[in-house]
Parts: sequence; structure tokens; C-alpha cells
Amino acid sequence: MNPNLEACLRFTFGWEGGFSNDAGDPGGKTMYGITEAVARGWGYIGPMNLLPKEMAEQIYLNQYWNPLQLDKISDLLLQKRMFDFAVNCGVPTAILHFQATLNRINNRGTRWADISEDGHMGGATLNAANACLLTKYRALLLFSFDCSRADYYLEDIEHPNDDTNEKFITGWMRRTAALIEESVKLLMAA
Repeated sequence: MNPNLEACLRFTFGWEGGFSNDAGDPGGKTMYGITEAVARGWGYIGPMNLLPKEMAEQIYLNQYWNPLQLDKISDLLLQKRMFDFAVNCGVPTAILHFQATLNRINNRGTRWADISEDGHMGGATLNAANACLLTKYRALLLFSFDCSRADYYLEDIEHPNDDTNEKFITGWMRRTAALIEESVKLLMAA
């Protein structure tokens, strides 16, 4: 297995590790963060609390890592952020926030070209990401992407007619804070 994928899985499993059957979670029964619906879609027929870790890893590879094209990103810290955000909020959401972040910090296209914010990890997004990672703005990218994720969670719980996700905000913010702590150190040292 790709060592960067393994590192990303370790981080995500640290937050999504065990079995959960929270009545307030729209995902229902989950194991390793894999919902029952997704596991069944991949052919798993057993009890969710017994989902093999190897199957969860295969689902994560095929449903998150590959669509994000993370093998084409040259930075483990960025891979970890994109992977974990996608696992928690969906691939298109993670990509949209990433694309917006790249556009917000590119100084009106002078550092790297503006890209379409379309939720697809295409060549232009990959080129902009890897161009940024080779500059002194890498730490700014990581920190800004972490902040965008935190903002997404805050917006997610603000629905006046649906407070379902309010109970999850502390966990989501702790998860994001672990990443922000890392990116703040890099940004302050840049």
C-alpha cells in the first residue's frame, strides 16, 4: 500500500475508528467511518461492527483517494487534509473548498492560474496545487484550506429548521483543530 495513503488512513481512522450507531447521525451504523449503505454497496453483508479494516481501506482507496487523484499531489500534508475532508464531507465538497482556497491565495492569478471551482479534480486543479506546493505559499495553502473546512462546519450547523448536526460540531472542530495546529506552525515559520 502507498505509504502516504497509509498515513492518511491512520489520521482518519483516529477520528472515524470504531463502530457507531448514533440515532442522530444520518449515516446510521458506521464502522471505520464507512456507512452501512456504502458497505452494502461494496458487497459487505455482515454486521457493521465486524466490517474488516481491509475492506474499509479498499473503500477509502476507491471512493476517496482515487477520485481525489491524491497520487498526483506531491505533498503528504495536503493529501491528508483533502482525504480526511472528503471522507467527512464528500469528495465534491472537499474539492470545491480546495479550489476556492487556491483561487483566494493566488494573488489574482499572479502566483498560479485561476481555476474553475467545479468540484472535480482535473488537470488545472492539480497543476495549481502542485505549483503552489513548490512556493513559499505552501503553508498558507494548508492553513487557509483548514480554515475553509472549519467555516464549512460552522455553516453546516446554521440551518434554522435542522439542528441535526449541532451535536457533532465539537468533534468536527477538534478534528480540524488537529490539522490547524500543524499548519499554524508551518505558517508562522514561513
